[in-house]
Amino acid sequence: MKRFDVRIAVGSLDGPRSNVWRFWSRKAEVYAAQSAMGGVEKFSFHTPNICRRAFTKEHGTPITLNNRATHRWLRDVTSTAGVVRVLRVGFATDLLSTALAPPKRSISWIKPAPSGWSTVIDLMFTRENETTLLKALTGERAEIGHRLVAYNRLPNGEAFCVSVW
Repeated sequence: MKRFDVRIAVGSLDGPRSNVWRFWSRKAEVYAAQSAMGGVEKFSFHTPNICRRAFTKEHGTPITLNNRATHRWLRDVTSTAGVVRVLRVGFATDLLSTALAPPKRSISWIKPAPSGWSTVIDLMFTRENETTLLKALTGERAEIGHRLVAYNRLPNGEAFCVSVW
């Protein structure tokens, strides 16, 4: 079990691209933020099953809200088989930009879908081992085009995974 910290963008450094998304963990807590909003807003996935979209502690609570959370929901319990998706982010290929500043850190680049299509990133929790999950995502009964980008076992026995399709 190691600390998880991954940065992903759709496109390429020298072509049209999306904003960078960062996914990281602290103990069994997992976070996600889009680079342009990273100091303002993030998604957090807390044990055992609390999910939040909230303003960051650094940004503070807007005067119109009682707390920093703008959305809060409960995720399903992670069973011994399968996955629990907690967030899905879509990137329309025809809306990727050439006007973004170059990233300052190392990025895992995801090839965009063909024009007129979208690339989707799924964030999931599972108790499956990495080999079993890979077979489920890429095996003959899997949805076409799925690829496991990151897998990290958390201290609570769950694994946090990022896949793209």
